[in-house]
Amino acid sequence: GAAIVAIPLGLACAIYLSEYASPRMRAYIKPALELLAGIPTVVYGYFALTFVTPILRSIFPAVQVFNALSAAIVVGIMILPMIATLRQCAACSSR
Repeated sequence: GAAIVAIPLGLACAIYLSEYASPRMRAYIKPALELLAGIPTVVYGYFALTFVTPILRSIFPAVQVFNALSAAIVVGIMILPMIATLRQCAACSSR
C-alpha cells in the first residue's frame, strides 16, 4: 500500500526536480524533502492516528481507528524522500 503512494509521487517529484524545476524552486523543495526524512517514525504514527484516520473515517465511515490504509498512506509519505532522492541521483548520473 505504501508503494502505491510513494512510487508515483516520488518519481514525479524527482523528475520535476531534475528536469523542470528552476534552481530557485529546487532550493526550496529539496530541503523540504530532506526535512521529511528527518522526522521520527513516532511522529508519523501520531500524524496517521490524529490526522489521516479522521479524514478516512469521514470518507469511509466503516474504517476503524487503527487501520492499514492510514498506515500505508503515512509510510508512503515517510519513504517519499528516499524515492525522490534515488531517482534524482540516477537522473543526474546519466548525464
